[in-house]
Amino acid sequence: MPPPSDPATRLPRPPEVTDSPLVSARQAELAPISMPAGTVTLLFTDIEGSTRLLDRLRGEYASVLEDQRELLRELFERWHGHEVDNQGDSFFAAFPSAHQAVSCAVDAQRALAAHVWPHGVSVRVRMGLHTGEPIVATTGYVGMDVHRAARVGAAGHGGQVLLTQTTHDLVANDLPVDTSLRDLGEHQLKDLRWPLRIFQLDIDGLPSDFPDIRAIAADDQPPTPGEAPYRGLQVFDGGDARLFFGREDTTARLVDALASWPLLAVVGASGSGKSSIVRAGLIPSLQADAGNEWKVHLLTPGAHPLESLATSLSMDGSVATAALLADDLRRDPEVYGCTSTACSPPHAIPVEAGADTANAS
Repeated sequence: MPPPSDPATRLPRPPEVTDSPLVSARQAELAPISMPAGTVTLLFTDIEGSTRLLDRLRGEYASVLEDQRELLRELFERWHGHEVDNQGDSFFAAFPSAHQAVSCAVDAQRALAAHVWPHGVSVRVRMGLHTGEPIVATTGYVGMDVHRAARVGAAGHGGQVLLTQTTHDLVANDLPVDTSLRDLGEHQLKDLRWPLRIFQLDIDGLPSDFPDIRAIAADDQPPTPGEAPYRGLQVFDGGDARLFFGREDTTARLVDALASWPLLAVVGASGSGKSSIVRAGLIPSLQADAGNEWKVHLLTPGAHPLESLATSLSMDGSVATAALLADDLRRDPEVYGCTSTACSPPHAIPVEAGADTANAS
């Protein structure tokens, strides 16, 4: 068993869990070959309010740390636990079975509550247990199971013992005497991708009512991934009108201009957003204009613009009708104003997708 560090020369670690619970200068010393491998139960502990205790006890806080360390180390040995690491007032230990780890936590909480501390202070230690299969490396355990156990330990309060679902399932039918389990529900813990179901171990004769565990509040969680309103360099189409914002003034000017002029051209450099403002701005605005029954036709002229226009304007969309209308347009472009029976009703607006032009009649 490793000797305790000199507590008088070491300030206690704040109660929050570190971002990397594995990294420690002492961890290589505390991780010999005897570390349990395979499925193990990990225990994280630390003193709640250690800074306040230090401020109150000053130099006598060293004896508090020493007593806590000796007490916990004795129980680790009794229940075949292995001390993986310690930092200030905290411990990281591993046990070959979940029952041994839970039994150790129960005995530790009872011993801490019964111990006589200087000036009548209470030393309240929070504990978190999780069972998994971490990788055994030369520096200790590696893997998400270690981080899960650390986050569960940090989520509790002084005197509280928390278990994950996996540990619960292994001990539910083999609990230490005078203990029971309470389901606290699912909680999202810091830096973990998925919520964990957390259980509290109630120990007869010890406090069992605690504040809510330290989980991430709903308003602190990142937003649920959804449809991004920013399309980057992708073109906006008619179906994207609800995402097309920031160009309302320009769209309104186009609508006003189209109502006054027979031809409107939207001209700009390639990639400047001409097609987007026509398709996702102008056309949806015209279709939403209850005061005018705009007839909208969208087309790409291509190599044969007259045929493309005739196909768009034809009522039934058939090739024969489009061919007749194209012939009419060649003879008399004004036929597009509906002198031909094949043409759409008045106020048709052909919108060209390449050069982004609109025409109103």
